[in-house]
Amino acid sequence: MERESLYAAICASPRDDLPKLVFADWLDEHGDAADRARAELIRIQCEWEGNARGHERALEPYRLTDIEAWWPDAATLAKSDPVAASAARMLERAAHLESTLPAKARVRPPQFDGVSYRYNGRIPGLKTELSIRREQTWEAQMATIAEGFPLRELVMDAPYSPRYEPWDHRRFDARVLSNLESLTSGKRALTALTSAIVASPATAHLKRLSAIHSHLLGELFEILERAEHLTQLEEIEIDQIGNSGSDRGFARFDESVVRNLRRLRVGHNNWDRPYRSLPLLLQFSAVECKLEELEMRDASDADVVAEYLCRGELACPGLAKLGLPLGGIGTRGTCDLLTSDRFPALRHLDVSENSLGEFVGKQLERTVEFPKLHSLNLEHTQLSDAGISALVNWKGYQGLRKLILSRIAFNHASIRALVSGDVPNLRTLSLRNCRLHGSHVRELVRSRFVRSLWSLDLRGNTVDDTFIRALIETPFLDALQCLLVDVPVDDDRLRIRFGDQPRVP
Repeated sequence: MERESLYAAICASPRDDLPKLVFADWLDEHGDAADRARAELIRIQCEWEGNARGHERALEPYRLTDIEAWWPDAATLAKSDPVAASAARMLERAAHLESTLPAKARVRPPQFDGVSYRYNGRIPGLKTELSIRREQTWEAQMATIAEGFPLRELVMDAPYSPRYEPWDHRRFDARVLSNLESLTSGKRALTALTSAIVASPATAHLKRLSAIHSHLLGELFEILERAEHLTQLEEIEIDQIGNSGSDRGFARFDESVVRNLRRLRVGHNNWDRPYRSLPLLLQFSAVECKLEELEMRDASDADVVAEYLCRGELACPGLAKLGLPLGGIGTRGTCDLLTSDRFPALRHLDVSENSLGEFVGKQLERTVEFPKLHSLNLEHTQLSDAGISALVNWKGYQGLRKLILSRIAFNHASIRALVSGDVPNLRTLSLRNCRLHGSHVRELVRSRFVRSLWSLDLRGNTVDDTFIRALIETPFLDALQCLLVDVPVDDDRLRIRFGDQPRVP
């Protein structure tokens, strides 16, 4: 009975780590080998969740864009990045412990029509996510579904709702929502039910709100403008709203939301009517800005936003990740960001899908270094030979660990400009769909530019015998652990050269 009461205490206060750690201690003292493994898993999970975003940002420079689950092992990372190595070590150990647990150790709620459960992908174990696809299930069974396990993450994946009348949040059992920390309306229309959940005072502990493909954006912002109960909201993601019929734009949040927001990601996905993002940022100038991650996709005024940030009118000393992808920022704004001293904590910069052409070389020659900038995404930026040359002469270039140059048309001149730079810490390089052929690759891999790489993406390029032979004969890819290249199925030469460690499709 003591075991059941301890687990019930976790379910009663799933946001509190103390009952979990008490339960872990009890498992160590009274349990078998499986219980001790579960106790260690719980402790790792508590440690991870204490700084989940920080751990994920630490691993970001070593991940290729579409292989989010891949990073080097902790032993390799420890040689150059102890912070990332610590995060990788936790994930490796958690995955190992999870694999040793018997199925009976995994407490699962009862099954209902239209409802599915899964363990959180970052750390397996105690934290559970609920996905619901039918509003009728919520109305009829939600209290029963939520009883007996901590409902912390809710995914609304319902089709377009036939309901036109709004949901009354007062009808909800407060116990169902009182522990909710993450709400996602994913890849379908945002339903009136989702808006009602956000409006409910019971969601006072909500930390993450994600709305994708919304058709009720106006209603959602009306709620956020007066959402005094969302004092713990740290992340907002509103993306791909398309032709929602709303002209409100991204304009207002309640002050309690602005004051505590750490991560903001917005995107319009409407090229005919791109939105203005500066009014959204102006809200943060009136409070002590705590933003750590900021992404504004499809904005029409990204150059203005870059100038505003670089002038220091919005003080955001903790900003670690900044993204202004998909139109709106040009050479001037990008150079301003790369030469500004206003972002001492910046680790990741994304200006992909913009037309940059030639960087302004003299502007990039300013004596400004980014000791913490580890990741730079320049995918599909139409960089010219002169632009690449200016980039490699930029002082912040030497500290990069991840560089994405995918979907840029390279020639021999631009390849020579690229490999002329010295990037001793570069670990991840993506040259996907860059119109490379054998002679380009031969020039690339014969240079010391690739000597420190752990992962290399060359997919989408023309693979011929010269291409493969260049990769096989280079002396500078001995540290490579992940190689992505479109090789013929029956060609095993790269596997023979690199062994089984790289992922060679």
